[in-house]
This record gives sequence, structure tokens and C-alpha cells, in this order.
Amino acid sequence: MQTILKTTLLEYDKSAFLIDIVLSKENKKYIQIQQTILNTTEKQTVLINPLVLTDIITTLQSYKTELKKKKDKRSTEEVEDDEQKQIVKLYLKGVSIKDLSLQKSLSISKIEQILFNKNIEIIDAEKELAKVGKRFWRRRRRK
Repeated sequence: MQTILKTTLLEYDKSAFLIDIVLSKENKKYIQIQQTILNTTEKQTVLINPLVLTDIITTLQSYKTELKKKKDKRSTEEVEDDEQKQIVKLYLKGVSIKDLSLQKSLSISKIEQILFNKNIEIIDAEKELAKVGKRFWRRRRRK
């Protein structure tokens, strides 16, 4: 019986990934990655020994660089970590998702996906401000 120590969920347009740290019955820790393809019953699971994790990460990063070189146009599917952090920072400062979409040349759904993956609650600022109303901003008349 495996015990799950930590879980991270990554959701994308067509699939979701569950990345777990699991403890086996032999008291050994492993990384388990389970991909679920949405709108199907397909699931694929991979167990990775932590000793080879560094090599796998290095290989994947080199593949990412190689794939990036072959692309002529910017793909909306691939947004750099620095750019994701900048999107989160701007959103938390009050820039709307629509404005971020125009500024970064990404779809609104992609911006929402980035915020969701970073555990940022998405709110409609206009509706929230309408709830507050003008009562806090009204000046009192002097007598």
C-alpha cells in the first residue's frame, strides 16, 4: 500500500497531471506522475526514482530549449516562468485579465489558467467594486 505524502495538480486544456510524492510499503519515496486525458477514461502513471530525477529534469529542460528554437512564432501554450510571475504580480496589483491578455498577447483563458495554476483566486473587480458601492467614498458635508 502506498501512502501519498504530497500532491500537486496541474490542469491544462486537454489533460491534467497529478504529481505525487509517495511512500511505498518498503519505506522508499518515489515521484508518481499520473496524466488524465480529459473527456476520456485514459490514465497513464509513471513512477520515478528520486535518484534519477535530476537527470530527467536536465533532459526535459534541454528538450524545452530545443523545441523553443524550432518555433517561429510565440506559442500561447508555452509561457516562461518569469512571464508567469509577472502576470501574477500585475494581476495582484489590480490589472484586469482582459488588459493582461492584450498586453501579453495571450488568450483570456490562458491568463486564467496561469492564475489558477499559481493558486490565485480569480475575481471580477468591477462586480466587487459595485458591491462596495459609493458609501465608503462619499464625503460628509460640512455644517
